[in-house]
Amino acid sequence: MVDYTAACFLISVMYGPSLGPRLRDQIYDGESGGIRLSVPIGFSNFTRLDSGLLARNFYLQKNGTTTDQQVSSSDPSFVSLGVWHVLPETVSKQLTLNDKTSPADMDESMREGNESIILYFHGTRGNRTYPSCTLYNNLANAGYHVVAIDFRGFGDSTGDKPNELQIMEDVHTIYEHVRKSAPNKGIAILGQSMGSIVATRLAAELSNAGTPPRALILTAPFSTLFGYNYLAINASTAAYDIAALAQTSCFDSAFDFAMKSQQMECNSTKYIKNVICPILAVANSADNAVYWLPDILVKSAREANRSIEYIKFDDPALGHGVHLSPEIPGLIHDFLDPL
Repeated sequence: MVDYTAACFLISVMYGPSLGPRLRDQIYDGESGGIRLSVPIGFSNFTRLDSGLLARNFYLQKNGTTTDQQVSSSDPSFVSLGVWHVLPETVSKQLTLNDKTSPADMDESMREGNESIILYFHGTRGNRTYPSCTLYNNLANAGYHVVAIDFRGFGDSTGDKPNELQIMEDVHTIYEHVRKSAPNKGIAILGQSMGSIVATRLAAELSNAGTPPRALILTAPFSTLFGYNYLAINASTAAYDIAALAQTSCFDSAFDFAMKSQQMECNSTKYIKNVICPILAVANSADNAVYWLPDILVKSAREANRSIEYIKFDDPALGHGVHLSPEIPGLIHDFLDPL
């Protein structure tokens, strides 16, 4: 009979120093993409999307400075984030008709108009261009301003592979920029896949500060990064019964130790308990990337008496791309409209 407590202890002692970096690398490297993913053909023009909607591409530094071109620095702490602002269809058409398509005109439209703002955080296998343009267009056609960033080290943002704290610096920077750009509007935060962890933690930190966002929207969300990386430990634990081992509390502890060593705790089940704004979670039962992880996250929110609405698709064609469903804008509208 296998002593699973002893097995977990051995994992921590023997593989702990290397397991954390391996799991961290798993976040960025993969067959479908990773950091510095090339901009796909058709999305090389950052000023317009394939739908013809107006979209501004700009770069945001930690001090709030924005530039139209990417900038670099010899300072290793310098970060410049790539950002897209996609305008709502009606606003895009009106500004184009009136020949008011400058960056200042686009900024004014977000500040002065009645249209809602959605701040979007991408997943680990893409950047702000791919594969989320369908979502941006769907949301913009439904009347939303969409602001999307690349975390440092992703897309054409500067920097190397970030840890969780560095990503949180980035999302606080863009949130504060959008808040100052449209001070009279609430901001809904939308996170896809791994971006859901970032979105949940940001909403929790804003809630703790007494300034919660308008809403938190999660598509194909993780409960923990450990859960997502579950299969990554096969090589290190080939001598053990993985399924039984994973059911032990010490297994969680071993991975928690490994991820914390890389400053990548990424535990949405903990963060979501502090979110005081309304939450919408959308998942797909045919998602072979996150499987049951959304259920765990929603359960954690409900146990903490959070206000959460849970919608689950059953569509093999969507897989992990539930955010690309044409039904998403309508679900978001129905969720946000009463708020």
